[in-house]
Amino acid sequence: MKKVALICGLIALMTASCVLFNQNKEEKFVNPLFYEKMISIEYPEFEAQITPTHIHIKENELISRDYNCQLDTNQKDKIVLKCPVYYKDYDKNIMTTFTYIIKPGAKKDEWLITQNMEPHDNYYEDVIYKTSSGKADKTTAEKFVNPLFYKTLLPISKIAWETKLTPNLQVISNDGKTDISTCKMLQNNMDYIILQCTYFNILQKSYVTDCYQYKIWKCNPEKEYCYGLTWKVAEKGLNCKTLTEDGYMAFFMVDEEE
Repeated sequence: MKKVALICGLIALMTASCVLFNQNKEEKFVNPLFYEKMISIEYPEFEAQITPTHIHIKENELISRDYNCQLDTNQKDKIVLKCPVYYKDYDKNIMTTFTYIIKPGAKKDEWLITQNMEPHDNYYEDVIYKTSSGKADKTTAEKFVNPLFYKTLLPISKIAWETKLTPNLQVISNDGKTDISTCKMLQNNMDYIILQCTYFNILQKSYVTDCYQYKIWKCNPEKEYCYGLTWKVAEKGLNCKTLTEDGYMAFFMVDEEE
């Protein structure tokens, strides 16, 4: 009986470990088109961008909204995200379901994405976006050569903030605020990548494009402080025309076990 109890205990422990591993494993959209910037058909200033854990909606040049979410449905033609949203009428956060459905548009490589909210918010109504991309299949989506660049970059310098990257996104979090830039990968190597990223600058009231090099190396504790982690990353600002250094550098660490 003791042996049976021991075996059952080990199985339970292994099952719990597997569940914890799956919870910590970052989930990705089955269809990478959902990562693309979406532009409202009716109101061109109204834009949205989603990830498996976040929704960013830009209503106009002065107002944008960000929600931290949980991925509920992940299909090639349908994404469902559940997010706590503050409703003024109730004076509290209410768990809200955002549903995104994608279908081909009239033009080549054009896709239409509908956004629906439940409970329904009259301020948003139902929004129909469009996005253009030829990357409808996950197998054709561009990927980082070094998968470590998908890990969260943890800031270790005063001018750095928590950063997450994909080949077409730069997500920066600072003091509860999240900024999402749409990016284009210019170079893709094992030890460094170069991204060209565009975002709307509220102060300048215009879109701004910046270029960044992210270089990664194995931290040597005998020569530099490694904060108990293995990989170090330097973010360098570049001149987008020449791709030469533009006098800006920030440093991060990467937790390989994240």
